[in-house]
Amino acid sequence: MLTHFNYNTTLGVLNFSYPNGHPQVGLLLLPLHHAYGLYGGIQRIFIGGKGILLKKFDQNAYLKTIQEYKIERISIVPSMANFLAKSELVNKYDLSSVKSISCGAAPLSDNIQHSVMKRLKVDSIRQGYGMTESTIAILVPPSNKENIPPGSSGCALPNISIKIVDIDTGRSLGPMKAGELWCRGDMVMKGYFNNPEATRNTIDEHGWLHTGDIAYYDHDCLFYIVDRLKEL
Repeated sequence: MLTHFNYNTTLGVLNFSYPNGHPQVGLLLLPLHHAYGLYGGIQRIFIGGKGILLKKFDQNAYLKTIQEYKIERISIVPSMANFLAKSELVNKYDLSSVKSISCGAAPLSDNIQHSVMKRLKVDSIRQGYGMTESTIAILVPPSNKENIPPGSSGCALPNISIKIVDIDTGRSLGPMKAGELWCRGDMVMKGYFNNPEATRNTIDEHGWLHTGDIAYYDHDCLFYIVDRLKEL
């Protein structure tokens, strides 16, 4: 269960990750019943921008919409990135309006990322880390840092605490040591609907959400997701 407060907090902190302002025209394609897709729709309202809504991913309709409405921002998943990197259809449309790309839901390989960046002539593809239980993103690449190392999901957003813990002892770990990623803050869900047992197994008595993902952070406090401990 995600609350209005969860989403208001997320909108507020993610707004800080765009110091030069949000692109005004966005394409809303991801399912609105998914936290990632719903956030995209609410964000358009939050910034007073325009959102073009598509019912489903049709390759020609997708590219035509970007060209016709001069879409500036697109949110994608790795399968869509693969299409943008490799499909000959892309050459038939003018996608020069695209200035910002965010990719989530699963890791994006370095070669596909660079292929999309080169083809669409964008400086970067913003990859972060999050989950529905944390109201989407809790890690994003810092806007004031260039050349984020490959594989990094970025650093913690404001209003969220993150720690890496030993999976056997629960002890907090330091840099370069892999353990389970826990997070706590105003973006953590209220709980699972009508399932208090699952909620207790995921959020402990101190408010820490146990993500089930194995990660570590480096000496610059950049995080890396390396494995999956369990399925939530």
